[in-house]
Amino acid sequence: EVATADIPEPILPDAVTPGPVTPDPAGLSPVLPDQRTLSPILPDAVSPESVGPVGGGGAVQGAPETIIATAPAPAQAQTVAPLNTRPPAPDMGGSAEPAASRPPAPPVSAQDLAIGDLIARIRAAVSDPCLIALPRRDGPDGVGLALIAAQDAAMESFASTFLTAEDADIRQRRTLVDPRQCPAITYIRQNTDYPATRMGLRIDNLEITSGGRLTGVLRGASGRFVLLLLVDDNGVVQDLQRFISFSGNLARFDVPVTRAGAPRDTSQVLLAIATTRPPEAIRSRNGQLAQDVFAGLTGEIADGAHLAVATFDVR
Repeated sequence: EVATADIPEPILPDAVTPGPVTPDPAGLSPVLPDQRTLSPILPDAVSPESVGPVGGGGAVQGAPETIIATAPAPAQAQTVAPLNTRPPAPDMGGSAEPAASRPPAPPVSAQDLAIGDLIARIRAAVSDPCLIALPRRDGPDGVGLALIAAQDAAMESFASTFLTAEDADIRQRRTLVDPRQCPAITYIRQNTDYPATRMGLRIDNLEITSGGRLTGVLRGASGRFVLLLLVDDNGVVQDLQRFISFSGNLARFDVPVTRAGAPRDTSQVLLAIATTRPPEAIRSRNGQLAQDVFAGLTGEIADGAHLAVATFDVR
């Protein structure tokens, strides 16, 4: 059982859903619909030779430094099928509760208004193509900004031109990724909702010791097909589906993780994608580089999917 108060609160594109937020380990909670604290996800020990493409995809180009374990996934994850249910159809029998008798919507908080303003400004801003800026809740009242890019200079340039004297209270969190992860960053930027997100993603630990487990919760994907991807810092994309178990509107992750190679300054990217149709266009490219996985996508999967993103480190 996962307490809903522990899950990040997503930030919707056109309206911010008010609600309590539990800060993530870094102090900033992602902005998502119906969630609380944002975080990413990883896997367990495996040798580079044992990782290969799935579904007839091309060969892995370069061994990933962070690899999903080849050992069987926990029994719970193995017995659960991908989330593919549809939301119940609305009641058309005229028994709906009259609008006048419904409780009034909660008032919009100052935090929600500030986040809404930040979303609008980010959408209008010009920035490096391999940079995303994500609004975050900072405690019960504050606002934060998570920057993810392949260059420190790009994040510094964006912050210096985007933030004003009135933004002095906005706390930043900057994450450096490898240039080979940039196609995933560009994919997120091209989403219709960016920089808002429609799902909440929480990782239990933002720093994982090699040989440990990446655990967390995804919330808000009910009625959709869910795809959870690890984009490691060599740019290799891995499907974590077999490490997920579902319960209602929640999806729990428990992934064994091992790092092969020396420590690096770049982080791993965890990307959750939820669609109304099976995301085979991406799933069939498991094990390939991000530049190939996110190339040539069309339809809903290209820019209309519900997303959640987080980063983490494996040491």
